[in-house]
Amino acid sequence: MIMSTKVDKSEMFSGKSDGITFEKLDEKVLSWGRAKFGDKYATQLWKDELPDLSKLDLKDELDNFEYEMHCTLVYDVLCYDSAKYADGLFETNRFWTVQYQLQARQRFRERMYCYLETIVKGEAARQIKKLGVRKMAGMREFLFRRFGAGQPEVLEERIRKYLLGMPDEKSGEAFPPRCDMEQKLDELEAEREYLLEMCPKEQRDNYEDGKESTLVRIILRLRPKEYDDAVKTAINLHRIRLYTKGGDLSKITNLEDNSRVIYNTDWLPNYDELREEMIKSYLLQKRRREEAKQSTRKSPGHPVLPILRGFEQPGPKPKVCYGCGQEGHYKGDQECKAGPNEIWAGAPESFRQKAKNGGKGKANKGKGKGGAKGASPNGVRQRNQKGPSNDSKTPCKYFNSGNGYCKWGDNCRHSHDKKNNGKRKGQPTLLLSKKDKKTKKEIVTMVINDLKSSIKKNKTAEKKGEKEDGDDELYNLVRGRQSTMMIQKADGQAEDDYVPQRRVIMMISSSNSQDEDDFTPKKTFEI
Repeated sequence: MIMSTKVDKSEMFSGKSDGITFEKLDEKVLSWGRAKFGDKYATQLWKDELPDLSKLDLKDELDNFEYEMHCTLVYDVLCYDSAKYADGLFETNRFWTVQYQLQARQRFRERMYCYLETIVKGEAARQIKKLGVRKMAGMREFLFRRFGAGQPEVLEERIRKYLLGMPDEKSGEAFPPRCDMEQKLDELEAEREYLLEMCPKEQRDNYEDGKESTLVRIILRLRPKEYDDAVKTAINLHRIRLYTKGGDLSKITNLEDNSRVIYNTDWLPNYDELREEMIKSYLLQKRRREEAKQSTRKSPGHPVLPILRGFEQPGPKPKVCYGCGQEGHYKGDQECKAGPNEIWAGAPESFRQKAKNGGKGKANKGKGKGGAKGASPNGVRQRNQKGPSNDSKTPCKYFNSGNGYCKWGDNCRHSHDKKNNGKRKGQPTLLLSKKDKKTKKEIVTMVINDLKSSIKKNKTAEKKGEKEDGDDELYNLVRGRQSTMMIQKADGQAEDDYVPQRRVIMMISSSNSQDEDDFTPKKTFEI
């Protein structure tokens, strides 16, 4: 009993591009028949290769033997459905008649025809229905000629691609880089088997394109260079086997006969051995690539960024003189060979405009009084660079003001001689550290306590409110009225050797010329 099953239309054969190919149809029918009749009987039934029983002479011993073997094969097929029924039928004379065998064969074809109807559609289904079950014996050949690769043009194209190694559609190479060698060899084997299958049975022994030696030549001719060692191993193994066949090891040599190598197939290696060596080489290369990837992941290193030409890169720039165009110095330095008014052709426009405006950054904003800002009359750019001028006689304004500190020190191009013989002008000042607040507070407290104690000793007549008198005196002291306190350097220290130090000095004074009501104390801080 045939169970109808729903088949996807995309898996049905129509003879067009909207369904499966003829090769796929062939596989589906054989797969179904293999489960129903066994592989041997299903293949011969579908391809119409069963013996013609009507032409056998049962009186002939060989024909009779062939007939008995066929009947035994039919008995095995019947056992797939029911072994008990097959055993009972096998003992009857009816089973051994030619008529029963032909009837059984037709029933099997009817079952295959019913299955074929479920996997075809469109024009193929119409043609099958037109032929009917009575012509099931030649159904496969008809479908192959009508819808398969039976046309000469189609077969010739497939043969041409096979001889080229079945090149890849994208790259056009028979063996693309890092292709799966096992899958590629399977593909070539399947195409060879197909061409051999399409060849008539009586011509298969002489069909050159379907021979195994042709497949070996294709592989040797088109193999990638990374498989040279594998091919050499297979060839050497075959050569040693040939040379030692006669037992004479002295015949082993590397001097080949070119005529034998080119025109004779004896030197070709065995396909199975060649396949094994190439697959081993492929698996080894694949493992090495995976190991290289793993080692790269463990130590990725530093990312590499391209340096694009034509774009300015970040970072410090070398010194460039806008006078002579040389690197390593600026305009106005001693090593600059350009004149005072010379400007390099590659100088920025802002520098040219600045030089044109007499050292000012923008035009029409007032005229400058000399060269560029920070440059001396002789063109020296750096302050601490001593040039051939009279600048060394000019007193340094930093050394002669404040605490006398000059950040250029001995390298200053100005003179560090004190003005007015070392005596500085100025009003009495209050010298306090701006940073050390704690020290200020301690000194002020100490001075106040000392003044209070001196006031108490000088008072001979104590009256009520002397505390208020002492506070008034202290108040006048702070206000700077009628009081003076001076702190100077220690005795014995030379005047010329005096170096200002970070000391806290407080000086408070009063001026009699000012009106008491209008007086405002002034404080000056110096360190």
